[in-house]
Amino acid sequence: AVITKMNALLRKYDAAGAVVWTSIFPWTADSGNKAEGIALSGGAVYVTGKKGVSPADDDIFLHKYNQADGSLLWAAPDCGILNEGDSGYGIAVDTNSYIYVAGRLKALTFCDAWLGRYQDNDASGALDFASTHNNVSNGGDMNFAVTYAGGYLYTAGYEARADISQGDNICVTKVDPVTLSAEWSKTFDAGSSNSERAHSAIVDNTGNVYAGITSNGFPGLYQFTPPYFGLRARPGTTPASAEVYWTMSTELPIGSNY
Repeated sequence: AVITKMNALLRKYDAAGAVVWTSIFPWTADSGNKAEGIALSGGAVYVTGKKGVSPADDDIFLHKYNQADGSLLWAAPDCGILNEGDSGYGIAVDTNSYIYVAGRLKALTFCDAWLGRYQDNDASGALDFASTHNNVSNGGDMNFAVTYAGGYLYTAGYEARADISQGDNICVTKVDPVTLSAEWSKTFDAGSSNSERAHSAIVDNTGNVYAGITSNGFPGLYQFTPPYFGLRARPGTTPASAEVYWTMSTELPIGSNY
């Protein structure tokens, strides 16, 4: 999903790269729409992002499209705070016709990380339940991504901790999909008021969580075995190398010369 000028655009390509269909969500009220997250499930395409209500007001939207021809099947009622810049960023679908949207609710000088659960009723979709996270600094929090794995949700984003001179800290959270409450949440600060943000998350078959991140503008990768962080690295100064930037302490086997 991409944007063109002020319109949100969804396009399907075939295996050879030819355009199969294009669906456009046009702008209204002198404001723009932006598609941020996309998921496929059961012959449908789910898209989330921000809908421009007015020049000073953006809401979270969720649309369902027919995967075969790109027709709009339903648009869930928009969600947001009046006259603020709210947006959906990530999207995931479980096995029970629930769609989960990760994003933010913005209010004045701060924003809360937001996670919404929508029910797909075939002919319509509606927000079933939502939760927010506001850290103790009352600053900026955001969810960029959500993934569903092993019966749980995992969100990736950041929380702003200017109150303790830490800037933006990576925040990865395991969430119960029924209550949307946190099973655990892990944050990381690289120090020196750097800005660290998690933009995506995936989970392997053994429960390890991987998050694509940026740290002060540098791309990198987190890998950790819950509930402990493991290793983070970023591109090194030479091709095919990586600079280890942070790692947890590890008990090595007796006799190891590593």
